[in-house]
Amino acid sequence: MRKSPLDTRPDRRALRIYAFDPMLARDGENRVTLSIPYREIVREERTFFDDRLEVIDYDAATGEYYLAIDLDDAAIAMQQGVEPSEAEPQFHQQMVYAVASSILENFDRALGHSLRFHGGRRLRLLPHAFQGRNAYYDQDINAVLFGYFRADVDNPGPNLPGQFIFTCLSQDIVAHEVTHAALDRLHRPFR
Repeated sequence: MRKSPLDTRPDRRALRIYAFDPMLARDGENRVTLSIPYREIVREERTFFDDRLEVIDYDAATGEYYLAIDLDDAAIAMQQGVEPSEAEPQFHQQMVYAVASSILENFDRALGHSLRFHGGRRLRLLPHAFQGRNAYYDQDINAVLFGYFRADVDNPGPNLPGQFIFTCLSQDIVAHEVTHAALDRLHRPFR
């Protein structure tokens, strides 16, 4: 909500995401746009963050950082974020940020106030944290870590043999793990 008529920032930020895990649906019908609360974002080369979330795209398997997306760039903002892509790390960053923001907004609405993490820390989201068939919330570092892995060569299912599969591209997985973090904040035994 704006505090001044001179404040021209939008109330909402529109970002495109995959509606379903790309393994389930790869057609154009798999894209939706989330409208999330607009929060000021600080962007650095390797990270971007608002007052509650921080996306750090470090790939521990390769030892490299991916360039952080600039969600405030006019060309990106006008297109409701970058185009959904299984191969584009900046879309992966956009996906985890948008879904996590949406989940926190739902908690805020249910609680009647803004959910804050212990000690005012930001919840960290690492879209390419490790190579593995998992994603999890780590209470000790207040972070959600998403894995990625290659599809089986002999039995790839709906994927190409050896194709990378990213857990950060499943809206269900992102929502599930961010919910673990929110519940941990509300009451540790809920985890």
